[in-house]
Amino acid sequence: MREDFVIPVEDGRTARLVPLRGLSLDRSSRASTATHLAVQDPPDEIAAPTVDVHDTDLVGRWLLDEGVGDEPANLVGGSTAIHLDGAGWRRGRHGNALEFNGAARADLVTEGALTFDNSDLTFATWISATSDGTLFAEVSDDKDTWVPGGKSLFIRDGELSFDVGWVGVISGPPNVVDGEWRHIALTWRHDGGAVALYVDGQLIAQDELKPEEPLEESRMQLGFTNDEFPDEKSWWNGRMDDIHLYRRALEEYEVAALYNRQREPFVLAAGVMDAPANARWHLGESGFTLTGADGRDTSIIEWRGPADKLPWFARYVAAGGTDRDQVFAIDRISWPDSTPWASWMRFGAFDFFADGSRAAITTWSGDVWVVAGLDSALTDLRWRRIATGLNQPLGPTIRDDEIYVLGRDQITRLRDENGDGETDFYENFNNDTFNSEHFHEPATGLQTDSEGAFYFMKAARHALRAGHPHHGVLMRVAADGSESTVLARGFRAPNGLGRGPDGTFYATDQEGHWMPANRLNRIRLGGFHGNEWAWTEGATTTSETRPLCWLHPSVDRSPAEPVWIPDGAWGSMAGSMLLLSYGTGKVMAVLTQEVAGVLQAAVTETGVQLPTGTMRGRFNPRDGHLYVCGLVGWSPDQPDAGGFYRVRRTNGPVRHPIGFHAAEDGIVIRFARPLSAEGAEDPASWNVESWDYRISARYGSAEYRRDHMEGRDTHTVLSVTVSRDQKSVFLSIPDIRPVMQFHVAMTTSFQDGGALDNYLHGTLHGLADKPAASVLED
Repeated sequence: MREDFVIPVEDGRTARLVPLRGLSLDRSSRASTATHLAVQDPPDEIAAPTVDVHDTDLVGRWLLDEGVGDEPANLVGGSTAIHLDGAGWRRGRHGNALEFNGAARADLVTEGALTFDNSDLTFATWISATSDGTLFAEVSDDKDTWVPGGKSLFIRDGELSFDVGWVGVISGPPNVVDGEWRHIALTWRHDGGAVALYVDGQLIAQDELKPEEPLEESRMQLGFTNDEFPDEKSWWNGRMDDIHLYRRALEEYEVAALYNRQREPFVLAAGVMDAPANARWHLGESGFTLTGADGRDTSIIEWRGPADKLPWFARYVAAGGTDRDQVFAIDRISWPDSTPWASWMRFGAFDFFADGSRAAITTWSGDVWVVAGLDSALTDLRWRRIATGLNQPLGPTIRDDEIYVLGRDQITRLRDENGDGETDFYENFNNDTFNSEHFHEPATGLQTDSEGAFYFMKAARHALRAGHPHHGVLMRVAADGSESTVLARGFRAPNGLGRGPDGTFYATDQEGHWMPANRLNRIRLGGFHGNEWAWTEGATTTSETRPLCWLHPSVDRSPAEPVWIPDGAWGSMAGSMLLLSYGTGKVMAVLTQEVAGVLQAAVTETGVQLPTGTMRGRFNPRDGHLYVCGLVGWSPDQPDAGGFYRVRRTNGPVRHPIGFHAAEDGIVIRFARPLSAEGAEDPASWNVESWDYRISARYGSAEYRRDHMEGRDTHTVLSVTVSRDQKSVFLSIPDIRPVMQFHVAMTTSFQDGGALDNYLHGTLHGLADKPAASVLED
């Protein structure tokens, strides 16, 4: 490489221009359509004393790579140990890691009864967080309450925080609940209570939080503080890898060195796609540009990431800006950053006009906007506010190009009488629905049928019995708005309504009183759906319509709207159901099985996740893509206040499960692509658990094994058989049974080298008479 092709970068270091495909460059060479990368030298590590297992003050170092067992190995020996209490094993940053699923913890037993009150400490680890919650805590040993002097390192509103009970709390940015691997550290000096918090080697907060009295009896634990930890959801969802525990407070440069020694070197890369045949590189004051014979400059894609991901970026550029394994591409539909009315752009729902290039979208605060320019490029988007002052409008629909908006109070038809594009008359189309001042009863999910009738859900009250006949119901409003009818009852907090191709209604409900977990309902007209504090007309749980499937909060803490993929869209996925998640921002696939006339289902991840809580989705008949809007209003995992996105199916391979068959001998799981037989046939690649819930007036439920004790049943996978086409596996599970919740975690690979790291999570109302093994080759 010639010296004159060294490129300056913004921090004063240099970058080398590295040609791929064996192409060499000099000042006279012409660029072809081949891909080039500019790679920045990784920064030097901070010069600091070595921080490793030979440090005499390091009492615990857990790599967590074993992936099995209840007591991970401590590399420094001694009696300091971690004992798993529900925490499991998943793929980590390197090797394996501990997974905390929102109902799991691990006990940390220290050598010599090491505590915050008798020693300086440093706790450091890598985390990949998907929710707020506790990472590391010292709590009272004889009380399950938050007491003065308790200590908790936790995440609140996405920020790393530390609380000393009845003393104070510190926290600081950045947001660490982003699913990325972050290095976090806590240092503590017990004499004065000096505490410092670090994220990725950078100090983010420090203060003195000296407790008045020490905890007389205490224990340390990971993943949980206690149920009374104030104002927080104490249980945590995420993964933890490579834990360090010291009996001293590391200095700031030592924490930075610890982070730098463990992290992967990051590089800056630039990729050029489809350069004109006669393009030449030119070196200017700001670096290189690539200019064609017609004088047009070629754009260059920048990317920053770990050095070992450079081959991925090379494939991404060579494929024209998509990952060859990328199943979906997500386009952000830009919205106004500021408006003359200081509108809060938290999008609750939307619908398309007949031409498909425009949509009406509502904000939770009460505005209605029309966005135009929804074409393939999304480069000419035009937003206009056409109405305001509505009451929590979480359900617009467009019928005959007229906008109808569902709020808490009524269905409003928006009339533009002078043709200027704005609403002149807010017509009360129907306000039959009872309403009260209670905060917990929004109306959501306005849908229409082929005859123009309207359907929506009305929530029940929180922690209170129904106060009027429309608490917790599915409503139908006649096409002309003249009358309304209750079609089904027993809902608690439905978020959205879906209508299947055959006219069947589906809706989600949220964990709470009479709801032991979240649930996806296939609504039975005239049926009762579980919440005895809704307006029941005498129905009880004994007459309950069972859900399509239960959803544990660790998988989806708050499910939203079911959406159907129309025929002709998304290839082989056409005709199936998707489930949007407000709690996680994800779009999940729903797989169903019918047993003895009863439909049961499971969900799996598609890989689509948006940076806000997804609320509503619709496929645009004009382009066949899924459009999704969302908001943040009450504790989702994702940080953005609102958003509007387009999700496009690419040519990448579908890697999530596409079907299952549960029978008395085990489960068959089907895939769209061939699996690697060597990995798939290993029973260790399939981790199967199950548990039941108890339905009661209490909020949610613990997990219960088949012996009725708290916990989960772990099922032995006796053997795994791969089908001839390698697209299905049969898991032989001798003790399988009907159960409210089953979870199959899968970690293996496909024949083409792609990774399978996913799960199947659902409900088994029954087991098929036809053995699963016999359908393997069907």
